[in-house]
Amino acid sequence: MVPKAITLTLVNHSKENLQRELLQELYKPEILDDMLKESEHVVARRKEVMATLAALNKADEYVPASSSPTHSRH
Repeated sequence: MVPKAITLTLVNHSKENLQRELLQELYKPEILDDMLKESEHVVARRKEVMATLAALNKADEYVPASSSPTHSRH
């Protein structure tokens, strides 16, 4: 049983060291900004969705409130 316990200790120690090194690399200030930067595709898509949302909100202003399924008819 001792060899398994030693192996487990070595594996856990290696895992912790590797994790620490990876996190140090990940959070370097010079690469952090690049990693947080959105791609051009995402920026373009957000603009597209915002324009669609604005158009839908404007169209909603012209639709009579009585035709909405959430309003009850008397």
